Amino acid sequence: MPVVDVDGLQVLLDQLHGRGYTVVAPTVRDGVVIHAAIESVADLPRGVGDSQHPGSYGIVHRDDELLFGYAACAQSWKPWLFPAEQLMWRAQVPSELVYACEEALRSGEPAGTVQMHDLLSLSLPPVRSAASSHALDLAGTVELGLALGQLPRRLLLVGVEAATVAVGADLSPAVRAAVDEAVQAVVGAFRRMRGAPPATE
Repeated sequence: MPVVDVDGLQVLLDQLHGRGYTVVAPTVRDGVVIHAAIESVADLPRGVGDSQHPGSYGIVHRDDELLFGYAACAQSWKPWLFPAEQLMWRAQVPSELVYACEEALRSGEPAGTVQMHDLLSLSLPPVRSAASSHALDLAGTVELGLALGQLPRRLLLVGVEAATVAVGADLSPAVRAAVDEAVQAVVGAFRRMRGAPPATE
């Protein structure tokens, strides 16, 4: 059976760190053995044992140089294997943002009219009460963003005047014909935001 000595263990740690891995192992912190990120073999609990009694846990110093001479750590592996919070995705919000709303517009214009509005300069209707953030309407979403300080300097709404907002109603011919125009309005707003020249057909 292959045996890795202390020098070989350090080589392994160096290889893992060199490949971008974080090495988590037992180490002594605040007078107890816990699982934490380590940099070298020197961080391991050399010559350390543990003393456990009902309601208490502590470390004792052994008469040898064993690296793993304790019975158990003061904590389990759960914080590392099942973290309470874990970053899965991060995005940088640009200084200007185009927001395309899927809600139909009802402003009195003919059905199919494509409109673009700067939401931060509009007088939005009063926010309706909602049981959760999933039920927020457009005005409530903007109000929440303002309260949290998470809105960009510019917030554009591109929408299409609806013929009807009845539940289950399909797109009217006028609205269906305006979809491409609305999409191009969003694309054009993004291109202007990034300083790109307008697209040509």
